[in-house]
Amino acid sequence: MIFMKKHEELVFKIIEEAKPLVTPDVRQEIFVKSTLEWLIHELSEIVDDPNIQVTPVGSIVKGTWLPHASDFDIFLVCPPDYYSRFEELLEYVDSILVTRLENHGLPVERVKKHAQHPYLHYVSKNFELDVVPCINIKDYQHELSNINSKTQPSKKIILSAVDRSPLHKQFVLEHLSDSQKIEVRLLKQFLKFLEIYGAEVSTQGISGYLTELLVIKFGSFYKVLQFFSSVRGAVSLRINDSPTEHRSSSRPLQHHASTSSKHRNDAPLVFIDPTDESRNVAAAVNWESYYTFIAACKIFLNYPQLTFFKPLKPRTVADLLSSEHSNDLNFAIIWFHEPTIPPDKIWGQLRKFSKKLETFLLLEDFKGVCVEGFKTVDNKYGVIARVYKHSQFPWRSIKTPYPWLNGFEHFLASIKSNPNIHGPSFKHKDLLTYRKYFVEGFKNAIQAFLSHEASLPPNALRQRLVQVLESQDAVLYNAVPKELEHSSSFLLKLERVVYYRRPWINRVRLETLVS
Repeated sequence: MIFMKKHEELVFKIIEEAKPLVTPDVRQEIFVKSTLEWLIHELSEIVDDPNIQVTPVGSIVKGTWLPHASDFDIFLVCPPDYYSRFEELLEYVDSILVTRLENHGLPVERVKKHAQHPYLHYVSKNFELDVVPCINIKDYQHELSNINSKTQPSKKIILSAVDRSPLHKQFVLEHLSDSQKIEVRLLKQFLKFLEIYGAEVSTQGISGYLTELLVIKFGSFYKVLQFFSSVRGAVSLRINDSPTEHRSSSRPLQHHASTSSKHRNDAPLVFIDPTDESRNVAAAVNWESYYTFIAACKIFLNYPQLTFFKPLKPRTVADLLSSEHSNDLNFAIIWFHEPTIPPDKIWGQLRKFSKKLETFLLLEDFKGVCVEGFKTVDNKYGVIARVYKHSQFPWRSIKTPYPWLNGFEHFLASIKSNPNIHGPSFKHKDLLTYRKYFVEGFKNAIQAFLSHEASLPPNALRQRLVQVLESQDAVLYNAVPKELEHSSSFLLKLERVVYYRRPWINRVRLETLVS
């Protein structure tokens, strides 16, 4: 009992020591506040439309932003009939705003992004800025209520999570206390260390809004970790109700009694949006991120350490490739530079490409297969694939029909003169036939995969890959391109591939768990 009390005191001591690490200093606070005020003023002047509300949202407004992460999210809240004019509005704003930013001493690189929703993204040395048009949901719902049942709107509007962001801001401001803001910051930095902070396709983790809801629901960073360290399966949450958990060994969700059927799937985590009953705030969270979070919660509470609240620094190429973990590996890096396709679209296609390559290598009977996509800050993309050396056995059994089945004669005729197929043998109850691999060796397997057009991702990324694969340097085996040697994002992905686990596990101390 005394030991448990002392251990709990140590946990809280580490949490207190971590708070200064996740709190912006006075200089950052002044910069963020003054810049936000200036941006709102300038955008209001540029838009100059009484029907459009220039509204700041995001972590800066809610007081939950992290040091050195000054991301400004400013929404242009429009009436429903402006929906078709979003593109035109963004082009007009962009044509003026960039010059004003530069004249104000804030030079930016602009990227126009398209996920499910068009918006402008600006990157500067000290901050990032998103300018996002959205529909005023209250106006839209009012308009729908006034539409005659026989009358259809002239243009169908599909509301997205983006349109609900102003409502999310309002909910958090009303329910998150001042003392809980530091708790959110602790949770965000904890997730960043684990590489699962963010709902983007590249991360499939826990969004900023979800971290705020978790703290509102459970009360503190410690209580969030305490809850998730004890779960045994998928969980369904609501802001005011008791959690519903599936505790069997299988993964499907045991739903909350009042959860919409829309959420009844294989999602590891459901958190019903308090501003919209039909939406799961945790929809982006995949099983890998969910398992990672649960594991880290248990480890931190068992062995608390400040490491969890510090930046995750990558290891060098020399360190990774000289480690004992890399001795028995073959790996390939397929990479290219692509500044023109929006990152949101590339990541979706890159993920499908990675999955196809992983499936292909598994079917060719390689062991220890791991394929990871990566992106660098200067728009270099690619995948890293690894297998164990000497893991491919040259022969494998294939499905053999029994003699009484109709297809047996055709099967026998098709294989009996093929030197790459042995059998069938009738010595065993399960008839055995062996086929020699058509692709032997890791390098040959990669080349065979890339030579099939069906293997490549669709649309623009396919065309780009076809171009770069003609270059001898586009695919490297057991070596790293010089252009990628100092990219933090690439090196962290390379470490995942080499160790077959997330880098944070290599950084934390687990001695007390072992003893």
